[in-house]
Amino acid sequence: MKFYQDAITESMSIGIGKAAAVLSSLVDREIEFAIPEVSFVNFNNLRTFLSENYNQWNCCVFMQFDGGFEGDSLLIFDKNSAKHWIQIIGTAQFGTPDVIMPEMETDLLLEVGNIIVNGCIGSIANLLQTENHYYLPQFFTRYGSEIYDDMLEADKRESVGIVIETKFTLENEDVETELIVTLKEKSTLEMMDGLMNLV
Repeated sequence: MKFYQDAITESMSIGIGKAAAVLSSLVDREIEFAIPEVSFVNFNNLRTFLSENYNQWNCCVFMQFDGGFEGDSLLIFDKNSAKHWIQIIGTAQFGTPDVIMPEMETDLLLEVGNIIVNGCIGSIANLLQTENHYYLPQFFTRYGSEIYDDMLEADKRESVGIVIETKFTLENEDVETELIVTLKEKSTLEMMDGLMNLV
């Protein structure tokens, strides 16, 4: 398991680095990132994990993907990180975040989520030399247990949850962001086989 964790961490570092570069270009300011921390959560324990770690009101960008491997991704912003991203991108695009309406806030967070998810999932696809198809991202606001109940399908009980925690830094201000990827068991095994073939 340590080998897979290290391989996915390296892949996620590449993906998050690409996402940070795109975001930097978007706001015309340098955005740095911390090496992600990767952990695995059995799907049966994922509801408890979400309840314990995200028990406040959260903004979530939910995106499904299939193709080379199949699963769901959840990018979770707590109240502070959502506010920071809105301020950062709102200032870059409009000169000030003060003119941003609630529906515009949703669009900005969807844009951030789309960039980060595509960077991370795309890096795994590149590593395994395959391609993925991404569905349109959806935006939700939920407490931790509601994230599981409303977004993760019951037929994915055999899935594996991969939790990727990272921190983006813009002008000495940290913006913590968490990405949770759930892969179906078949896709998880295929990904692990693909990683082993790279050794």
